[in-house]
Amino acid sequence: MTAVIPATGGVPAIEVARPGGLLRTLSRHRGFRVGAGLAVLLTALAVIGPFLAHGPDVTDYVNQLAPPGARHWLGTDGAGRDEFARTVAGARTTLGAAVLVFALTTVIGIAVGTAAGFLGGIFEAGVSRLIDLLLGLPSLVLALAVVGALGPGFGHLILAVTITGWAGLAKLSRSYTIGARQRPDVTAARMAGIRTSRIIAGHVLPGAAVQALIAATLGLGDTVLGLAGLSFLGLGVQPPAAEWGGMLNDSQLYDTVAPWLVIGPGLGIIAAVTAATLISDALRDSTDPSRA
Repeated sequence: MTAVIPATGGVPAIEVARPGGLLRTLSRHRGFRVGAGLAVLLTALAVIGPFLAHGPDVTDYVNQLAPPGARHWLGTDGAGRDEFARTVAGARTTLGAAVLVFALTTVIGIAVGTAAGFLGGIFEAGVSRLIDLLLGLPSLVLALAVVGALGPGFGHLILAVTITGWAGLAKLSRSYTIGARQRPDVTAARMAGIRTSRIIAGHVLPGAAVQALIAATLGLGDTVLGLAGLSFLGLGVQPPAAEWGGMLNDSQLYDTVAPWLVIGPGLGIIAAVTAATLISDALRDSTDPSRA
């Protein structure tokens, strides 16, 4: 069973499948199967990996820049630390940060956009101006400004990427909600005296949430790249903590003598972005009636 959410405010109509039907559709999508397989592999690496390797911060100056081998599967870095162990630790850091940013931007975007679209008036005007301001600025430049003002660190990195990520989802939710205000079911609920909060939760929020979730999933790969990029510039997780972007930055010092240092974090970023892209494309295809 499926339901079609009509186009509103310039936002294209999307088909919302019931959970069981959507899962069956996704399971038949080749891209989704590949993306989900990569996601499971990365999750297993983050969970099981620590039991298969040395500690990520354990130094061994006798074995500095050792090539990949039986003891160190991905070699060691300039401080003799096991690269596989650091790649695993970096997976927990990078992927955990991406999921946290995904959750924060989605919740904030849906809440602010839906409230602005339904309440209207001065609140909507103010939110609209703020959204336009944030969307008008390059996201990387804005994130750099936030981290530069607050200082490097994991928490500041999450805050910077969240600030630059919620506006687009809020605009999408607002556009949907403005159109939903005129729907017969919403009008009938108002005439029946149902509280505004219940109308939003029961009639508007589900559709707005579906559109925002799909858009947020489409941007998940960019979030991973943004987090890794800022860490590559030294503005994210600070040493000795492992993070894929920071590990790539460190590998520059030894790119001619130890090129294997890019293998772990490089493949991790590629796999994470590929998984997010394939899953989001499959989700978009499965909820778009024009592709049926």
